[in-house]
Amino acid sequence: MPQTGAKKPELEYRFYNIDSGHFFLPKVGDGWEQEYGKGLNGQLHFHNLMEIGYCFHGSGTVVIGDKKERYSDDFFTIIPKHIPHTTMSDPGHKCLWNYLFIDFENFCQSSIKDGGTFSAEEIIDAVSKNGVISSKEENPGIAEHIQDMLFECTKKQKYYEDILMYEFLSVLVELLRHTEENALLIKKNKREQYLTPALDYIDKNFAENIKIKDLADLCALSESHFRRTFEEIMEMKPLDYVNFVRIRKACDLIRKTSMSMQDISLEIGYDTISTFNRNFRKLTGTTPYKWKEAPGNKDLDLSDFHISAKKGWEANGVTPK
Repeated sequence: MPQTGAKKPELEYRFYNIDSGHFFLPKVGDGWEQEYGKGLNGQLHFHNLMEIGYCFHGSGTVVIGDKKERYSDDFFTIIPKHIPHTTMSDPGHKCLWNYLFIDFENFCQSSIKDGGTFSAEEIIDAVSKNGVISSKEENPGIAEHIQDMLFECTKKQKYYEDILMYEFLSVLVELLRHTEENALLIKKNKREQYLTPALDYIDKNFAENIKIKDLADLCALSESHFRRTFEEIMEMKPLDYVNFVRIRKACDLIRKTSMSMQDISLEIGYDTISTFNRNFRKLTGTTPYKWKEAPGNKDLDLSDFHISAKKGWEANGVTPK
């Protein structure tokens, strides 16, 4: 049993936004050459999107859930959303990883047609449960498809998003083959698995009147066990996470629309503007109106929020992933 008063490991939520109607968000180029994990002491994080990564050169360690593996040139990772992970370069060495974030569920629901071997729901269920780390030597087919996808993202030539869709479908076929063989699957951390249904539900229904008991039922846990597990893993209470998702959406609406604050408040699930203002200030340290007028608010940065959550990191050495 853990010692009473022992410090809980930190776990960060880092999110990326993908514009409506699109499924892919590339993070590519030489700007992603850096010493990964420097100064972070092995801290794990997770995303709101599936992450595919490819190491073009370098060496180090990848942690996915409770599994730790060494990597070197031509290794790749495929990590579904909500699975804790981190990448750590060998000390003093820079590595070049490129990444592609994917709105996996919406991609499957839009691209997988009825009548095939697997339904969209079956593919989502099969692929979303485990992270993958492998190499070009072990799985040349998947590696080549990922390389082709990253190349298309770098060039961005005409119809490149259509090519991404075809290439990613090929990756999914290969993953399904290996899922059946259990050759590539990394053992999933069961503690995080408990929360996946609740996190998915909150992400989709944040504007509704969400009750903790309903979230616990989705995870097949008692309400007390759910609360305790959620706080241990997420480093925040369930309702704090709901408020975080709501305020994140509010910031997006402020940036991209001309909606009034009253309408935004109702859109994200708050009955009164005062409740909206109070929760906005609690997370951002300022009011919605001041945030709207402040310089630099066009690119939402959650690194200063009073919760363990951050906007997905960018390239050019801003912060190592």
